[in-house]
Formats: sequence, structure tokens, C-alpha cells
Amino acid sequence: MAPRLSDADHEMMKAMIHRGATTNQIAQAIPCDPRTVHKTKARHAKALQDSLLLIFNRLEAGEKGYKKLDSNEKVLQIPVYMEDLTSIHQTTASDSHEKH
Repeated sequence: MAPRLSDADHEMMKAMIHRGATTNQIAQAIPCDPRTVHKTKARHAKALQDSLLLIFNRLEAGEKGYKKLDSNEKVLQIPVYMEDLTSIHQTTASDSHEKH
């Protein structure tokens, strides 16, 4: 959170904007305590780090879930594979009986 500005600071900013000052020029003209800036940056960095860690954990959980679903799908396909093999075997067995 930025430090509170006084009414005089607001008026100075308005005047600088009307004169066409750049954002950097305006930022440099605003008085601020370096300790406050450091604390604010540290707090924002920590919040960003926490957010990135949360996103990473969600992605990792999603990847694990996907792998689990994929392995379950393969297990579920085994009966279909077995049925296909059985039907192929029955077809070839009946074909060989018809030929004899």
C-alpha cells in the first residue's frame, strides 16, 4: 500500500500532470520514506511469491490428477482389449472349424 499523500502533494501532482510531466518525474517529486518503500516492496514480493507457489501447487495437483485418470483409463481399456482378443480368437477358431 502506498503512503498517504497530503493535499499539497495531490495539488503538486495535478500541476505536474497539466504541465505534461512524465510518470517518472511525478514519482520522483513525491516525498516518501525509503523504509516504507522497502517494506512495501518486500510485502508485495512475498505476496507474489505466495501466489506463484499456490499456482505451482495447483498445476502439480492437476498433473497428478491427469496421470491418475490416464492410468485408470488404461486399466479400464484392458477388458475391451481382452474382449477384442477373445472375439478375434473365436473368429479364427470358427473359421478354422469351417475349413475342416
